[in-house]
Amino acid sequence: MQYDIKIQNVDLKLLKDQKQALLELQYRTDSNSNPITKTKEYEALEGIIALIDHIQDQAVVQHGLDEEEVYNLNQEN
Repeated sequence: MQYDIKIQNVDLKLLKDQKQALLELQYRTDSNSNPITKTKEYEALEGIIALIDHIQDQAVVQHGLDEEEVYNLNQEN
């Protein structure tokens, strides 16, 4: 099922920082560069990251916000 959900009052800076933290969790490795994240955890993180991507896409496409503000296009933000 798909639903249209209206989201208001989103702190886009915080959202992109949280997304970056989730990506780091998703791709964490041990000292031998072996993945630590279990498949089920990886897939759960992938779903939440995809939801954040969708929210960011809507901020740019439907609301005309600047991509630099919404996405982590340069790592200094």
